Amino acid sequence: MNMGSLRDGSWDWVDIDCDQVTAAGSLTPRIILGLRMKLANRVAQAILQMMQCELWWNEELIGSNLIFNKDVVQSGGYHQLPIATTPRHVQAITSQLGNQDQVPLQLRCRGVMLVSRIQHEGGQIVGGSNFAEPTAVSISETYPLVLSVPRSDWYSNVVARLDASTIMFLEIAVPLGDVGADWQNVLIHFTKAHKAFTLGDDPSVFTHLRGAFDALPGAKKSIFDSLPEVKRDEVNKLTTALSAYLHSGRHVTAGGQQAGTFPVDHLDADFALNLMQVLLSYTSRALAAVRNS
Repeated sequence: MNMGSLRDGSWDWVDIDCDQVTAAGSLTPRIILGLRMKLANRVAQAILQMMQCELWWNEELIGSNLIFNKDVVQSGGYHQLPIATTPRHVQAITSQLGNQDQVPLQLRCRGVMLVSRIQHEGGQIVGGSNFAEPTAVSISETYPLVLSVPRSDWYSNVVARLDASTIMFLEIAVPLGDVGADWQNVLIHFTKAHKAFTLGDDPSVFTHLRGAFDALPGAKKSIFDSLPEVKRDEVNKLTTALSAYLHSGRHVTAGGQQAGTFPVDHLDADFALNLMQVLLSYTSRALAAVRNS
């Protein structure tokens, strides 16, 4: 995908394409841009002496990194640019996509490039000088590089790769043995719900979250039987309300919606997903505490 060019206000010096956007890391998550950089036809040689690269979304700074002494050649070359970020940034982007099928990002670059041996074009010296010696030019962030990531790629290459750290942070304690097998099914449904949310399939978020709820050991009425009676009654009230909420979210069909149901939107799906995250974290740790007491 062609993103644009590094410019100094007069000339395009380096053309930049993006092959892939992916992610890595848990303690320090990184969005990694796979960049292909090649010289514009006018230039024979260039070095990115120092370049500050900032990744932006919706006028929010997602993260930044530096490029030092990177040679750029006429035939092009590959460069991986890791951008340190946080799970909160990734979640904010995902939560506010609405019905967009692309994730719109910008890479804003500024810094100094050394160029030399500018070629003749039509008998004229491009730039007014042949730059026989390496000459510094300033690259301005006035000309941002535009990147549109397909929503499906955003999920599979970024969100899904950072999702494990989010689940661990919530401390969903999966027990061993037969009970653990049930919890694996819970997490499978929850992962499917998270994928549906990222892809904008909001009704399916409700469907998969309801599947996660129904897969809990003891569902639907005996999940918390091991808790003390008063606490059990109050927790059951909360989970019953959540179960009813998930059951009420429905697709709107040509024949209209059923009584007691409502058409869900992205905000509803975000709400349901966060409620289920809290419920799973509490349930797993509360039941583990009872088993270990």
